[in-house]
Amino acid sequence: MPSRIPCALACACVAIVLAACSGSTPTTRDRDEHTGSVCMKERFPVHANDTDPKTYVIAGELCSKRRGAKILLITSHGATYNHLYWNWGMSPETYSFVQNMRANVDVLNIDRLGVGESDHSPSTVTGSGTQANVIHQLVQAMRGRGYQKIILLGHSSGSGHVVREASKYHDVDGVIVTGFLHNLADGSIVPSVIYPAASDTMFTSLNLDPGYLTSKPGKKSNPAFYNLAVVDAAVLEFDEAHKDVVTGQDIQDFIEVISTPAISQAINVPVLSLQAQYDAGFCSLPDCPQAALEPSAWSAAARLELHVIPVAGHDIHLHQAGANVEYEYIRAWLAANFPE
Repeated sequence: MPSRIPCALACACVAIVLAACSGSTPTTRDRDEHTGSVCMKERFPVHANDTDPKTYVIAGELCSKRRGAKILLITSHGATYNHLYWNWGMSPETYSFVQNMRANVDVLNIDRLGVGESDHSPSTVTGSGTQANVIHQLVQAMRGRGYQKIILLGHSSGSGHVVREASKYHDVDGVIVTGFLHNLADGSIVPSVIYPAASDTMFTSLNLDPGYLTSKPGKKSNPAFYNLAVVDAAVLEFDEAHKDVVTGQDIQDFIEVISTPAISQAINVPVLSLQAQYDAGFCSLPDCPQAALEPSAWSAAARLELHVIPVAGHDIHLHQAGANVEYEYIRAWLAANFPE
């Protein structure tokens, strides 16, 4: 059983653990043969902000293991990923978060604005809190379906967007962030492996403007995403084949959240933070001292629970060694904070 180290800071109760070394339009309904979940494709009309009259469409999938669940997780993926990050198509019994979630919790996976099957707006539209605003609209739409508890779940830059949403709108019941701290160890890793998406043959047909970026061919295999010493080569191959885009504005928004603790300090619902020991962007290896600095970035009301997961890299559950550890922490935190 992992040990817990009480936080000496009054701002949060933290456990830093290093274990043993508007509405939608349904289109199709399919049973996932791997997960046993029923996933319905969704399309949500949204606006980029309160003054922009243009309507964009956000694509997603609503996955359920049983009817009548009252708890919903809304996921937000990281840069160069899409909704597949949470419902990984390779060895899903190990790598799919959806498959490994509790049966009483539904999961809404989305492609963020500008990504995947969602509309590709001008890249300049995606910054300045737009992604958080879009998530806010999804929260309101799902409240209208009768969900009693809605929790936001983010990874990497997606964590930044859910933090901003919960901080500004105060309309969710909990927040889970993964691959996210308020201090960087090496901020140069991701910029060194991305380039204009228009230069990549995977995306030329989309006619994206110069503000859209993606990872350079073959560069998903790098310490910004993985602990290369342990990751399965097949995961890297799947990732490369299904990579996606991100905008410079989106990244800039994320950096602002990282560097502005006042944003997270405004959150007044429970927060779970899961960080990988071998996340070279956020952690100085091998001990991740940055995690010890994290409590001061959150309010006492957040009751921050933080765990450092050994061996795994930034994409925690895409490492066999980290996947079930991540799932167990999330399942336990949900059970403790949102019992049926």
